[in-house]
Amino acid sequence: MSALTVIIPASPSSQFNETLQQFSVADSVKKILLLHDGGEIPDHAKCEGLRVTGWHSGKTLNAVFKSIKTPYALLVLPAAEIQLGQRALERLLTAAESTRAGMVYAGFFEIKNGARSEHPLNDYQIGSVRDNFDFGSVLLFNMAAVRASLKKYGAIANVEFAGLYDLRLKLSLHHELFHIQEFLYTGESCDTASQASRRLSAAALQESSQAFA
Repeated sequence: MSALTVIIPASPSSQFNETLQQFSVADSVKKILLLHDGGEIPDHAKCEGLRVTGWHSGKTLNAVFKSIKTPYALLVLPAAEIQLGQRALERLLTAAESTRAGMVYAGFFEIKNGARSEHPLNDYQIGSVRDNFDFGSVLLFNMAAVRASLKKYGAIANVEFAGLYDLRLKLSLHHELFHIQEFLYTGESCDTASQASRRLSAAALQESSQAFA
């Protein structure tokens, strides 16, 4: 069953085609929604481009999640490269179906300067969905839970950087954010991606402290 729409911002990384390829050949993936700023995008099976201004804004995420027709959406955050472990997508889907969680995330292996190490994540605790909480780079959303939360609490806030934080906050009020205590993928970091991530986190921190105080 093709239960997944993969949402992934386009990347100039030379490994990005390999990241896309593993999703395009997966039976559980129905569509890959490639978020881009108007530049050239790779041509892969199941890929559909969507031009946006900032994947992290409330405006973009509202439009993206409104367009999803599959039961689940997999948001892949920007990174140099993501390598899925064996049956990683099936493991995420199984956990989502059995727990009925609003969002599922898992630990991962990190490659930095050629060295591979485990990158464990923390369990979510009620009240701990701060904007810089580390959920990793691969987030599985239950679309029924997303729609119910946005219907009850309103659309994702009209913010530039903290859209994902607002969505997770609204989801967590009535749905579990479930942590699979396994390492399901490998993320290869790079200095450019790390610096961009830190800048985004800092901007989201400032924005969320003002918007959600």
